[in-house]
Amino acid sequence: MSFPTKTNKYLALGKPGTKASANPVYYAPGQNVAGENGVKAGTFAWVTAGTEDSEIYNPKEYSNTGTGKPVGLVEALTLQDYINDINSDATMLIPAGHGVNIACSGDYFVTVTATATLGQSVYANLTNGTAGTASAGKTWSGYVETDWQVSQGTDAAGVIIISKIV
Repeated sequence: MSFPTKTNKYLALGKPGTKASANPVYYAPGQNVAGENGVKAGTFAWVTAGTEDSEIYNPKEYSNTGTGKPVGLVEALTLQDYINDINSDATMLIPAGHGVNIACSGDYFVTVTATATLGQSVYANLTNGTAGTASAGKTWSGYVETDWQVSQGTDAAGVIIISKIV
């Protein structure tokens, strides 16, 4: 494990991919697993074609790349289960084949790379599932508008809260 190279003056607002409130959450139904390359918690995910392992178990596989609107946000619930090498740095990657919760509504912490203001629409990057924010209806190359909105923003790059009510 590497030595810390940065310290922050204040605590982070929250951990990307975790719930930001006790409001109800709707999850994508079914047996959901991370696809071939895994999925990163706190990013958007698209369903891919599942692999049929048997007549009983036919999971839906998710990826951080896709076209059209994503199904939802990858929730960070049990990441400690996936950091099993004491010498490695922490990761938000849920490995291929492991179960995932895909949040289709609720209030969640995510990371953005620019200023985000209350009420802006949340856009999903089609190549890595990261979140971006802009005014509703914007045409943004490489991004697709989601049904999520900023409910608590930031003045610069950092953690924000996004919300979607079903």
